[in-house]
Amino acid sequence: MGIVISICMKTKTTMYQFLVITLIALSACGEAQTGTAGKEFKEPGNLITPPPAVFSDILFFATDNIYLGNMGGREGVDEICNTEKPNQANGRQVRAFISVDVDDSIANMTTNYNVPSNLPIVTTLDIEIASNWIDLTDSSIAISLTDALPNMQSSSYYWTGTMPNGQAGAAPCDGWTNTSGGADAGNSDAIDGQWLSAVGSICSFGRKILCIAF
Repeated sequence: MGIVISICMKTKTTMYQFLVITLIALSACGEAQTGTAGKEFKEPGNLITPPPAVFSDILFFATDNIYLGNMGGREGVDEICNTEKPNQANGRQVRAFISVDVDDSIANMTTNYNVPSNLPIVTTLDIEIASNWIDLTDSSIAISLTDALPNMQSSSYYWTGTMPNGQAGAAPCDGWTNTSGGADAGNSDAIDGQWLSAVGSICSFGRKILCIAF
């Protein structure tokens, strides 16, 4: 009888230990699989990265600061936009809305940088200036940037390096690496083609940059 009781007690102890270990393991798995949107979280033996967020528009903004023509090429102008991006651009890809050369123009940003071609372009004031990328580069916009952007004064000029059709002008500031030469600049009051190309500006002038986030 004593032997039977001893065996039963050992069996119960073993089962109890097994249950405790199982509960601890399940709790750990549950904690490991808990995550927040946009952050990596772990499953046993795996690292899972959630898909990138999908946005319903392209955010359009302008820098607060002005810059000479020697901005470091495409990499440099993109970095400027990343540095000056507003809070609405958090979590998005950011690019300078500018033409660098014939192969890297505003017109072909949808091909070069996977900018969505079918989304409306909306400013930081939630004002739509174009219904899609083609509409943005058809030599006109719905409302002037003076009225659509919070930090754009009337009769301001900003760098574009771009002709009214979205194609690059002639070697804008040597691909934005030089303060000699010239580049196209847009007029903030315009809604016709002059919003992209109003004057030929010398590269030693300081001007704002336009940017997009998508």
